[in-house]
Amino acid sequence: MRSIFSLLAVLLVVFLALPDVIEAQANKDLQISIMKKIPKEQCKRKSRKGDLVYIHYTGRLSDGTEFDSSIGRDTPFRFTLGRGQVIAGWERGILGMCIGEQRKLTIPPHLGYGEKSVGTIPAGSTLIFDTELLSVAGYNPADEIATSSSTESDLAPEPGTKEATKDEL
Repeated sequence: MRSIFSLLAVLLVVFLALPDVIEAQANKDLQISIMKKIPKEQCKRKSRKGDLVYIHYTGRLSDGTEFDSSIGRDTPFRFTLGRGQVIAGWERGILGMCIGEQRKLTIPPHLGYGEKSVGTIPAGSTLIFDTELLSVAGYNPADEIATSSSTESDLAPEPGTKEATKDEL
């Protein structure tokens, strides 16, 4: 009987500590550093969910070891934002980029490959990507004002800035 109470006490302590563990994990989030910013007046459109984007990137581990790069292949990587074709850190980190913008994405394991090894990337790795948005397929700046139909949830604000209102654009 005493062991049952001990077990219940341990389970209660674990249960009470669980929210703190979950919050600590959530705080280890994606870091976005803008390496080349495009002036607001030159950025006519930001990447959003559903866009087919073309990206050049170099991926490194936190110790600096390069594991992949599109630059060496001289062929940009392309994918559709919001379709789950890439790791979650890329989905979040590429949203809201201007064409020509360069970002450094520091992606924690839970937004990368998690606890599984992929190629030369060890399990539990923090990934660092230098990225540049080269183009958005089918984007025609002249069409932007007339046909914009994105919802607010399709766009991501630039880190550290407030979103512009319709009147400010």
